[in-house]
Amino acid sequence: MAGDPVVACADAESFYYVSADIDGTNGISGVSLSTSTDGGKTFASPAVAVIVNEPSDSHIVNGAWIAVQPANPTHLST
Repeated sequence: MAGDPVVACADAESFYYVSADIDGTNGISGVSLSTSTDGGKTFASPAVAVIVNEPSDSHIVNGAWIAVQPANPTHLST
């Protein structure tokens, strides 16, 4: 996880954390997503949700964003 974090809340227990992600080993960048089901007390390990198919030394995600869709809180928009 590289920065620009954003947290979205679906309900009292469900939180989503996104951040810019840089994988220096593989030379890729993207957006990582981590979830919490205990009201934000703990979060699962981040998973890469979006991969930018460009070299990370020249293309870095800046400003990852997330929103929970009010009509269906299990659907996220980025």
